[in-house]
Parts: sequence; structure tokens; C-alpha cells
Amino acid sequence: MEIRTESYKKGLAVSTIFNVASKAIAFLSNLVIAYYFGATFHTDIYFYIITIFNLISYFITSVTTSVIIPESMRIREEDNDLCIHFLNKFFFLFTSIGVVFSLIFCLFPVSLFSVISKYSVNVLLENKLTLILGSALFPIIIATNFLNDVLISYKIFTAPMIVTAINSLFIIIFIIFLHSVLNTQSLIIGYASGYVFNIGVLFFLLKAQLHWKFSLLSSLRIRVQGKLWHDILYSQSGSIVSILSSYFPIYLLSSFDGGIVSAVNYAQKIAYIPHYVISSQFAVVVGVKFNELFARKEYADLNQTYRRAVEFILFTIIPFSLFLFFFRNEITVFLFNRGHATSQDVIHISRLLGYFSLPVCLIAVNNIFAYLCFSAQIVKYSFLFQIATNILSLLSIYPFIKMFGYIGYPLNVLFVFLITLILFPMVFSRLLSHINLKIIYWYLIKIVFVNILLIGGTYYVVHLLNLNTFFTLCIGFISSVLLLLLFNHLFKINQDISFLIYHLNRYLKFPFRYLLKN
Repeated sequence: MEIRTESYKKGLAVSTIFNVASKAIAFLSNLVIAYYFGATFHTDIYFYIITIFNLISYFITSVTTSVIIPESMRIREEDNDLCIHFLNKFFFLFTSIGVVFSLIFCLFPVSLFSVISKYSVNVLLENKLTLILGSALFPIIIATNFLNDVLISYKIFTAPMIVTAINSLFIIIFIIFLHSVLNTQSLIIGYASGYVFNIGVLFFLLKAQLHWKFSLLSSLRIRVQGKLWHDILYSQSGSIVSILSSYFPIYLLSSFDGGIVSAVNYAQKIAYIPHYVISSQFAVVVGVKFNELFARKEYADLNQTYRRAVEFILFTIIPFSLFLFFFRNEITVFLFNRGHATSQDVIHISRLLGYFSLPVCLIAVNNIFAYLCFSAQIVKYSFLFQIATNILSLLSIYPFIKMFGYIGYPLNVLFVFLITLILFPMVFSRLLSHINLKIIYWYLIKIVFVNILLIGGTYYVVHLLNLNTFFTLCIGFISSVLLLLLFNHLFKINQDISFLIYHLNRYLKFPFRYLLKN
């Protein structure tokens, strides 16, 4: 099968389909974990180590999308071979850093994790093999993340989603067939096997599709300009605070009873489904478009692209977020009230799901803000703003958890992203003077108000019918979607959605006409 570079419209459509499939499989893997193991200290350790190493990996490779990829695209316009060597240089650099970290953690797993978590030494000793396997996997996670970003920069949007799906399948297979033999260690072994397979697939795609050459000596000879190192330093400095603001809540949560970290992971995965499926992939594709429009100085098109992107994201994400909030109990019971998950696990997950669902639309908009800054190459100012918001998160997370318990975590996320949403258009209006950043405010209020009425009303009416959980969810979801589409048809809240519905309607009326043309 040949995976070719894709246009933006086709790339967005096809990659979104693949993204939905891959995230569905990834979500299924979490349901399988919950079914076979519930929420215990053992699953907590698994999710904790995966979170920690993904955070460190993100810190090392976050500079890729903010600095390295935009610079590589500029180099590619002049010399593609030089671009390949340029990217290889950072690939070897980041992977080498990962190897060093991996060796340190493999040698002292219990000692180091007793410092970076609040788990007891006895709990860590029981899960020592999980700690060692996770540590050994670290450089492969870094390499995979970097190569995924490279493929996206070449407009191969679908390949990373295929890789993610394969990784999740490995986890599911290992749990189903080996859980009785390996217990919870089957989780990390399946995760590791999936990543090993992934890296092989990525190397194959780079060789087959882009004729990539991994030449260490040629890559090391590439000289990097001082300004680029300066931008990298700024970007990484901002990432340090970002990583700390993501790590500190998990560290605090590790002091709670066994199963809380797992419950947070389960709830967050459900709540962030709209973000994973729609906005994250949408932002990646739009971000590449931002890069091109900024490079060509086509500011009118840039402003229109930004406006349409924000309106599309808000129109599609907010209904999902509010549906998850209103129907949180039904969703949790339907998904988790079986297997080894206890009634207390279900209560924890339901409470967390309700609060985690609220900031999802704000996270989606923040992604678009980030890609605007990357494309405009205002890394220094973006870095300062990022530091400020993450310091706010660090300062506020402890009192939030102190006051509200584990629910303080999602409440703090909501608080920080609300502040970010308010401040970003104000702070960056001059730096991004070609873009009307403040357009977001009125549109956000309008969409939230409409969906509270529609979904809240649907929730109330559906519960009057006294149906079982499955039919309550089905009727509630279908009714909410149809009411929103009808409202949009009558009042034209989003023209892009109306355009998509119009063409979908034409296709459904005359499906064979399109086939006959081909």
C-alpha cells in the first residue's frame, strides 16, 4: 500500500478518519485494562510511568514542532537533501539523550521513582519489572514522536495514526492472551512491543516514501545557525515549566488511595476524545497551512483561515464536551460497570469525567493559538506567555487539590485554560496584528449558550422516559446532534458545517452519480 503526501483538504479528511479509528482502538485498550485489572496500585504504576516518560519525551521533542519543523520547511524549499540531514541531526541528538536517561532509570528504578512519586518503596518493588521495561522504552518513544512530526511536515498525515492504532492493538492482544500469566506486567510488555514495531514501520515509510537516508556523519556535519539554537533554548525553557505543571498534579495524585491515578487516566481519555479525534488532528493540518500562509505573507487568507478554524473547532467540540458533562454517569456505568472495576471506581471516574470534559474546547482553541505562534516565529513571546500560564498552573494546583481533593485537578485545568483564553488575544493582538484574535469571545459565548439549552433540555427530556443506560445515551446523543444541526440550518451559526451537510445531503440523494463519474 502506498502512502502519498496529501493536500490539506484531503489530508484533513483522510487523516481524521484514520485518527478516529486509531483513537477508538486506543480507547478500547483502556476499556480492556479497566475490565481485566480495574483501578489498583498496579495499574496506577503503569499509567504513572507512561505519563512520566511521555512528559520527558515531550520536553525533548517539543521543540520539533515549534522551531525545527518550520526551519526544515524553509530549508526544504532550497535543498531537500540538506533538509533531511538537518532533521537527522536532531533525530540522533534527541535519541542519544533518551538512551542516557534510559540507562540511568534502568539502573536505579526504585530509587528514582521513590523520589519522583509518592508511592511507597514496597509498591515500587512489586512493580520493578514494569519500571525497568518502561525505562528501556524511553529512547524509542522519543524517536517515534520525532519521526511522526517529520512525516506530518511532509504532509503524510495518515501514517502516524496507523502506527498509533497498531501500538494499541499490541496492548490489547498482550492483555487478553497473557494477563493470566503476566498479570499487570502484560500492560507494559504489550506497550513496549507496540513501540518497537512502530519504529520499524516509521523507518520503512521514510525509506519507501521519502527516500530517506540516515547518515550519521553527514548529519553531524550540518551547521545550525546561532539564532536557531537561541529559539530552541527559549522554547525548551518554556517547556520545562510546562512539563512541571503537567507532572506536579500527577505527583500529588500519587499520594491518594490506590486507583485514583488510574481513574484520572480513564476519565481523561474519555473526556478528551473530542480533542484527540477532531481538534488535535485539525490543528496539525491547519498549523501546516499557517506555516505556508505566513511564509507567503498572505495575511488576508491567514485571518480567514484562523477565523474559520476557531469557529469550526468551537462548533464541533463544545457539543461533545457538554454531552459528556450532562451524561457522565450514564457513560461511566455503560463503559466501566463490569469486569474488575468496582462501584467505587465507577463513582471516581464519573466525577472526574464531568469536570475533565469542560475545558476540552479551551484546549482545542489553545492548540490553534500555539500553531499561530509557531508559524509567525514569535517563539520568544510565546515562550514568555507559556511560562506565565504554567507558573499559574503550578501555583494553583496545590490549593485546588487541597480544597477539592482529586477533583481539584480537572478544576485547575479549567481555571488555567479560561485565563489563557482571556489573556491570549489581548497580549498578542499587536504581535499578530493581521489576525482578529478577539473574534473568539462572542462566538464562544454563543455556542456554549445554545448547546446548554439544547443538550441540557435533551438530558432532562430523555430521563423522563426511564430508559436503560444504552438507550438513554443513544437517544440523547442522536437528539442532541439533530437539534444542533437543525438550529444551525435555521440560524446559520457555522457556514462550513452547513456546506458539509449540504454536500453530504447531495451525495445521499444521488450516491450512484458520483460512482458513475469515476
